[in-house]
Order: sequence, then C-alpha cells, then structure tokens
Amino acid sequence: MNKILGCVIAMGLVSGLSAQGAPKNIGGLEFSGFLRYRYEWTENPRPVAEDVYLSQDGNYITGPAESGNAGANAKSETRTSLWINVDKKFNGRTRFHAVLQGETLSGRTTKSALGIKQAYAATKFGPAEFALGRFMPEIGLGTIGGAPVSDGAWLSLNTDLVSSNVYLVKWGNQVDAYTSTIYNTASATCVFGDLKVRPVKGLTLSVAYTADVSSDAAEKKYKSLAAGAEYRYVSNNIPWFTLSGEYAKNTAEKARSFTAQAADGTIAPLLSGLSASKDPVAWYVTAKTLGAHPFRPGTFGLALQYRRADAGFDILGNANPMVWNNPMNWSSPSPAGIADNHKGFELSGEVTVFEGTILKAAYGFMKTTDPLAFKDLGSMGHVVVPTAGVPYYQVAGSDSQKYLTAQVVYLF
Repeated sequence: MNKILGCVIAMGLVSGLSAQGAPKNIGGLEFSGFLRYRYEWTENPRPVAEDVYLSQDGNYITGPAESGNAGANAKSETRTSLWINVDKKFNGRTRFHAVLQGETLSGRTTKSALGIKQAYAATKFGPAEFALGRFMPEIGLGTIGGAPVSDGAWLSLNTDLVSSNVYLVKWGNQVDAYTSTIYNTASATCVFGDLKVRPVKGLTLSVAYTADVSSDAAEKKYKSLAAGAEYRYVSNNIPWFTLSGEYAKNTAEKARSFTAQAADGTIAPLLSGLSASKDPVAWYVTAKTLGAHPFRPGTFGLALQYRRADAGFDILGNANPMVWNNPMNWSSPSPAGIADNHKGFELSGEVTVFEGTILKAAYGFMKTTDPLAFKDLGSMGHVVVPTAGVPYYQVAGSDSQKYLTAQVVYLF
C-alpha cells in the first residue's frame, strides 16, 4: 500500500506544475534548474555505523547520523530537491558555472540550506578547456565517477571523434564531519580521468580511471579502472534504441578489505574470523528504447538494466546515481556506496506528462551480492553488544534488496 500511495502522490504533484522554457537572464547571469519530488521504498534498508554501533547504556559510540536512523525509519520516505544552475559567458573563451542544491528528507532532517555542488571558472584553448573550482567529476559511463563537491582543477578536450577529462581534486565532504574523520577522507586527493572515442556514428567507446593518490596504502578506497561502450540509434531526432554497459575493478587496499567474509554464517565478529579479500568489481548492461523529451508531452521511454557490484567497490558513493539508481538509504546516512553489494534487474519507465515535467519510476529486483561481506553485515541484521567483549553482528536470514523509486521532475 505504501508503494502505491507513493506513486499516486508523485503523479498528483505534477498537476500544479508548468514549464518555463529557456534559462532566465538576470544581470548577465543565466538561471535554470529543476525541482524533484522523489518517493523511495526499500524492502531491507541498510543501517550503517551511525545507526548500529551502540554502547551498553544505549548511547551512540559513533556520532548519530544527522539524517536519522536508516534501519529504524527509512523503509519508505520522500525527498524534495531543488537544483539551480548559474551560468555566465564572459566572451568566446571564458565562462562561469555553478550549481546550488538543497534537499530535505521526510521526517529525518531539517537541513534545507542550499549547498554549492559545483562552482568553477573555465577558459578555452582551442578544443581544450581548463577550469579551477568545485566540480562533479563525471567520467566514463557512470560506474566510477559522478560524485559532487570535489575541489581542484579540471582539464578537458572535446572533438567530434575524441573527448577526454582529467581532474585533480580534493575529495568532497559527502559525509558528516565525524564520519569523515573516521574514514580519513578529509584530506584525500583524487585523480579522475577518462578517454572516449567515437569511431562510427552512434558508438562511443570509453575507458576511465580514478584513484586516491594521497592516502596511505591501507586507507586508499579507490584505485579503479573502467571500460565500457554505448551505442545509440537516432533517426529523425528520436532515440529509438540505446545499449550501454561498463565493467570496472577497484584494486585499492581498503576496498579489498571490505570484501572479506565472516567465517561463521550466522554470527560474525566485527574484527576477527574473516576470509581472504579480493578486488571488488562492478558492471552493468542497460537497454533502453525511446525516452521522455522534457518539452514534448507524451514522449516516453522504457529501460531494462542488469547490474552487479561487489561489497566495497564504491565505499563512499562515487558512482553516478543517474546510472546506478537506488534508494538513497543505501548511500545516506554515509558512508555507504551506490555501486555496492547488490545484483539483479531494474525495470524503469519515464513519460513527459506536461511540458517540462517528467515522471519516472523504477523497480529493482535485487539481492545482495554477498550477505556476509564485512562492510555490509549491518544491512542484513543488527549489532549485538555483549556485557563484556567485542560487539558482533547478528546476520538476518534474507538478503533481498528490492526497491521502488518514483519521482517527478519539473525543469525551469
């Protein structure tokens, strides 16, 4: 019933919206963006450290998550996001771009201030462009890049046949201050890069790389290489068919350690009894037909995706959520990855219901890739704190990760 109600609410909201057309120009600055209302349901939410590490007297050993306890009250929720683009072109070579974004999560946070997700100035040199500021490094086909608020430098090249991006950035503060100190991300410097080649019309071949280049070896969470391809058949400006896929492996030491399994299938100590680790991998294949054009009411699209991600592959949620859609209580409270410990099919559909207004829904038939993985034992059960001794996880019997997401997006 909650799933049906969520869809009805999302669909009903669009009746009060109308499209605004081109970006608005105020004093030389162009403004555009979108409002998104999103409903999410998860069969088995994933509690993380902030939710489950309790002391004997019931107080948190770690800092409680600012957005609430995922295990207690996040089986279904709504999220409202406002995204504002700010652009200015100074001449034929130099431009400024910024993104302001704010989001509220139903019943779990009162934070509503806009945050700066992107803000940079860029200058062109022929087909190349150099920028300084805050970025959302989008590389490859979405498996190892897409996280916001990373500060540093960006060099890009874009031609009809070849495009490339290289970022050198401080990793963004996507976790709360307390958790950031635990996971040693506050000072991490990362490299993101990709190369895309378009040998024939409609076909894109891609390789991408990301790595933490500043942390000690034992604390490195990303050293990932990805390869993928996308073919899109377009006729009369209609995207009739799109087939895409990407495969990636993360060889960072911290990522490897999170793939260790518990020796006991029912009770798993937190700090002992673990098997040997391996390099986590993630991959997906997506087939899509047509698509919802934001300013052509009645246009629609359908997609089927299969994806698989090992535990520990995406510890801090760098994967692009537009490609790896999932309920955000997999990745918030943080840290918990997007492309992490799940496998299965997702069926999705989208339709432009009014000019500038798109409704999209997706259902994931998912299971955990490894229900006994060290990192994600909390998602399968709860922590037992004995009177004396080391806390341990009690593992639940089901590894289902089914979910439903439904959202309405209004572009302005």
